[in-house]
Amino acid sequence: MENPNVLIDLRIPGKPEYVDTVLDIYVSSAITGEMDPAEALQTIYDEWEAITNRLGRESQIEFYRKMMGMD
Repeated sequence: MENPNVLIDLRIPGKPEYVDTVLDIYVSSAITGEMDPAEALQTIYDEWEAITNRLGRESQIEFYRKMMGMD
């Protein structure tokens, strides 16, 4: 039986940049009080948008859909 609550590892171009760089840095900054949480989240959003635009939004959507089995 499949578990509906399983978290799938993100497998798209730029994953290390999205998660290991941007997300980790700014979540850590919010947790330690170096940044206001709202500012950290906005920075993550802005950085992810820049990464997505640089890598190509449509191709990122296509990679994500394939990864999720949504062909």
